[in-house]
Amino acid sequence: MSNIVLLGLPGLYQNWLMSAVDPNSKVQLHGKQNFFCSQSRVKWVIKTGLADYPVASDDLTVINLIVNENNFPWYMYNLYEKTYDIKIMIATFAKDIIEKGDKFSIFDHTKNDLLYQFDDLRDDNLIEYFYKLFRSNDHYLHTATRESRNNYINIEFDNFAQPDLLANKLGCVPGFDLTHFSSLYKLLVDRNSKYLNRKKDFHSRLANLCLDYDIIETAYIGKLASIVFNKELDWGNLIIRQNVLKHKHQEISDLARELC
Repeated sequence: MSNIVLLGLPGLYQNWLMSAVDPNSKVQLHGKQNFFCSQSRVKWVIKTGLADYPVASDDLTVINLIVNENNFPWYMYNLYEKTYDIKIMIATFAKDIIEKGDKFSIFDHTKNDLLYQFDDLRDDNLIEYFYKLFRSNDHYLHTATRESRNNYINIEFDNFAQPDLLANKLGCVPGFDLTHFSSLYKLLVDRNSKYLNRKKDFHSRLANLCLDYDIIETAYIGKLASIVFNKELDWGNLIIRQNVLKHKHQEISDLARELC
């Protein structure tokens, strides 16, 4: 039977996936939303910072997690809030990234980047930081999250909210068992529904002219607004954000749906 490698992304259901494709795995619940897989045929490799990608073959199956550009903001919740149960919560991001940033390399990089750019981490500065991150294409997280190969089993962020599609893709993994997968998927939904539905909930609130958004949502709205205006915006400026939302809310909402 061929070897199996998971090219994983922190927070994106890695331990769950290692168990879901291996009916002989051992998995336990971790915290309120995570999983810990202590035994699996799947070898886990973190993609961020990976120099050489494995070559898939008849003897090596590669499962590759990816995040498309317009799902990148929603992946931020998984990355910061779920990874290793460190809980860098978006609602208390400034406090958490300072207090817990040294517990994981990506978080430490974020903290140092923020402290280098800003004298303080008020919401306007955090919104500006993520706005620029969402508009860029050369950050190492963009590179890692989008890396794929045609002969990999590429599992995109949205696939986790589509059980039939997810099962169909993972059905190519040697030893895959649909009954085992279905049982594990129910657990995933029970523990992660707010993450699986976060994008859908955002689009609903945006379409209903909601004006209450967190720093990630506000930064992503800024990216959409910059597409509408076809220019860079001073999105860290509260007055500009308020005026844009007042006059371009519907166009931004329509564009968000189009890019969904």
